[in-house]
Amino acid sequence: MTIWILLKFLHIAAVIAVFSIQVASDLYFQRVTASGSTEAVAKLGAAIRKRGFVEAVIFEIAVVLGLLTAIFGGFNLLAPWLLMSYAVIAIVLVFAITYAARPFSAILEAAKAGDAEAMARAANAPGRRLALGVPVFLYGLLVFLMVVKPFA
Repeated sequence: MTIWILLKFLHIAAVIAVFSIQVASDLYFQRVTASGSTEAVAKLGAAIRKRGFVEAVIFEIAVVLGLLTAIFGGFNLLAPWLLMSYAVIAIVLVFAITYAARPFSAILEAAKAGDAEAMARAANAPGRRLALGVPVFLYGLLVFLMVVKPFA
């Protein structure tokens, strides 16, 4: 087995892990929120906040493994599909830090206060729907870029 195959495998495994952690926990959190149980939402929200560091570390590992895979695979690091991938990764990070955290926090604050109506409003707000949909779209775009390699 070559180092490139090992790196590619590890990169794909890390990407699947981080995507699964983020998307699955967001969707599960939304489902628990729909139950109306402020206590359950507060507990799950606290657990999701605790796993944030782990998710960030796995995300960074996936990026580093991707760069190493490209280097060991002889890819041009300035190829258009890789440049677009770098941009998508940057957008994912900026979106998560600057936008997606706000609707999540609004739901969590309402849950901690025991206000089921405010929690439901925050969960169904357009901003929350956007916070759920945009990462899925961006991850799909990233997979497309990595697999199809347009403009290669």
